[in-house]
Amino acid sequence: MNQTSSSGNGAKVWIYTSNEDEFHREGSQYWTLQNAETDANRVIMPKQDAVFEKVDIRGAKYLRIQAYDNGSNASDHIVYVDPMIITENYQEEKIEVKRVEEYDKEIKNYSNKTLSDSKFELLLLQREFVNNIGEYALDRFIKEDSQNIEVIEWLMNDLENMQMYILGGKPEGNQYLNSLKILKRFYNERKEDLEDTTEINTNRGKTTLGKMYKTMAFACVR
Repeated sequence: MNQTSSSGNGAKVWIYTSNEDEFHREGSQYWTLQNAETDANRVIMPKQDAVFEKVDIRGAKYLRIQAYDNGSNASDHIVYVDPMIITENYQEEKIEVKRVEEYDKEIKNYSNKTLSDSKFELLLLQREFVNNIGEYALDRFIKEDSQNIEVIEWLMNDLENMQMYILGGKPEGNQYLNSLKILKRFYNERKEDLEDTTEINTNRGKTTLGKMYKTMAFACVR
C-alpha cells in the first residue's frame, strides 16, 4: 500500500497463472490462484509494511496480479514493488536485517532493563530505528549499494550515533530513506572527519572534532 495512503479499509492482492490461450476470460477454469487462499484474503492496510509474495510460475504462460478492494476502494493505492522473474537456481544475496519482533523478544528477555546499561539502550534505539524506517525499506536501502551496508553498520552499531539520529527527532516528512541517503554522502565524503578523535574545547566543555562533525551531519539529515 502506497505510503501516501493514510486512510481506507485496506485492499487485497491476488496472484494467478494461466496456461489457457483464452486468458482474457474470467473463471477458475482459466486462472489458478497462486498465492494461498489465506494470503489472498489477507487485508493490506494503509501505513503497513510491504508484503512479500513468491509464487511458482514454472510451466505457466501468463501471470496476472490483481488488487481487490476490501468493500470500498477509497484510498486503495496499491503498488507492486521490485517484481522479479527468477530462475530455479537463483540465489539472492543474504543480508540479515533484524525484525521488530526479534528486537521485542530480545528486549523482553533482557536481564538488565535499565538505560544505565549501554547495550540495552543501544538495543532500544536499534528497535526504534528499524520500526521507524520499516523493515522492507531498510532491506531495500541496504541492497541498493554495497556501500550502504557499511553506513548502516556504522550507524546502528554505535550508541552515540544512534542517540544522535533517533533522539534528534524524525526527518522532515518522515523521509527516513532520504535522510539515510544524505547521511551516506556525509559518511563517504567525510568519514575521516567523523572519526577524528582530536579533543577541542567548546562552551559545553570538552569534546572531539569527530563528535562535532557528527552532530552537524545528523542535524543536516532532519
